[in-house]
Amino acid sequence: PPRFTLFPYTTLFPIYSNLILKVPSSASVGVGKDITLVANKTVKSAISDNSNVTVTVDGQNINIHGVSDGTSVITVSDGTETRTINVTVSSLEIFLNNSSDFRIEAGEKGNLSAKKSGSEVSNVTFTSDDDSIVSVSGSQITANNIGKALITAECDGISTTQEIEVILPSAFSIVGEKEVAIGNSITLGTDKIGRAHV
Repeated sequence: PPRFTLFPYTTLFPIYSNLILKVPSSASVGVGKDITLVANKTVKSAISDNSNVTVTVDGQNINIHGVSDGTSVITVSDGTETRTINVTVSSLEIFLNNSSDFRIEAGEKGNLSAKKSGSEVSNVTFTSDDDSIVSVSGSQITANNIGKALITAECDGISTTQEIEVILPSAFSIVGEKEVAIGNSITLGTDKIGRAHV
């Protein structure tokens, strides 16, 4: 008699799920900057509802260029299904300790700053979406716990966001005396986030 092999439903489902068009639901891009979002399958078209951005597609890549401050809705299609991406375009950029490295060790403090169209601005309000991870006081942040928090900067009616990641502190950062004379001794302990101290 003929034999049939039955495939479990869990084997077929991932194959079926790849047929559904998936794209990020939101994104941010700076004025004059470019970002590339990646869909899970080939995209045939992507159209913006206004001129704040220009958009092109290349296979699974959705290339977005920020033109002017504001928001845009990009409609993406694979020829069968459509999805939308909400894009925020801002000439405002956030910096942490005057750099674009947005990682900070737990327990540390850092300084936020912002530039608008490339020029430093001072009348900026910074807020955090999770004070338990990163709290904000003026332009200073405190990294409270391991994790990620979204920082929002607002200036003259324009806003932008930037994710900051709080990472584990360096294994043995010695605080206090770092030298000991021969024959003498010091006692090392650790604080609550694992840094060594005298």
